[in-house]
Amino acid sequence: MSLRTAGPQLSIATIVCLFLSTLVPIWASLTPGEPNPAAAVIDGILVVLLVGLLCVLYVRNRSAITQDDRANSFDICRWIASVPLLLFVAYALGVKLKWDVLLIGLGWRTWYLVTVLPFLVAIRDRRL
Repeated sequence: MSLRTAGPQLSIATIVCLFLSTLVPIWASLTPGEPNPAAAVIDGILVVLLVGLLCVLYVRNRSAITQDDRANSFDICRWIASVPLLLFVAYALGVKLKWDVLLIGLGWRTWYLVTVLPFLVAIRDRRL
């Protein structure tokens, strides 16, 4: 199966799962007291889905990623790299967050985004 036939569905599923997964550590870091056990269950399910989607994207499309896809991904990452400045603003304003929960959760999701982004760019560039 090529990027054209399964790519758009996998791309959308990956973006939706990553977005929902990113909301989990934000939710868990904002709740007073211990994080809700439901957050851990939801997070676990989304992690399994995200890892599965990355594996499928990698196995099906690893040879389809070009240098242009990697360069475009790098450009996107440069823009996304300014988003963590919002964390500095929250810290400076004294927002009560569980920083250990938030930073670890957002850290691995950032790694995931950087890893999967060339596949998503390749799928976007090759759509009909």
